[in-house]
Amino acid sequence: MLSFLRAISLFVLALSSALLVRTAPLNRRQTGTVQCNLDRLGVVVGIQETTTSVNELALQLANTTFSSNITAAQTDLNAAQAAIDQIFTAVVANQPASPVLTNQVGGNLTNAATILFSLNVTTPSANATRTAAINFLEQAATAGAAVIRDCVA
Repeated sequence: MLSFLRAISLFVLALSSALLVRTAPLNRRQTGTVQCNLDRLGVVVGIQETTTSVNELALQLANTTFSSNITAAQTDLNAAQAAIDQIFTAVVANQPASPVLTNQVGGNLTNAATILFSLNVTTPSANATRTAAINFLEQAATAGAAVIRDCVA
């Protein structure tokens, strides 16, 4: 629940900051349409929910052969979130975000997905958590594709 509230707070802050900045002309791609901003929120929420599920999976699979894979997935998700935070900072400052950041988000999410899909978890509860993480990650990817589609100037 806390991660969802953080996402909502970031979204409201980004939108209100974009609307309050009047010193420079705002680029439509930066401020985005309502749909664009909803898509952005979908990426943030999807990644946060994925991270929550992977953290739960780490607890469920602690001290197993899967531990290093889960740690790698957590690292990838954290790196994707760090890149998103930098993109958010650029949007709020009415600056273009580096395409490198977008590539970092995509690359890290792809790495995390590869890890999650490769896990052959036999414990029913851990498998359910893995499935939930994959579903959240797929929702984030769908929202990311929508950002590319809807946030173009």
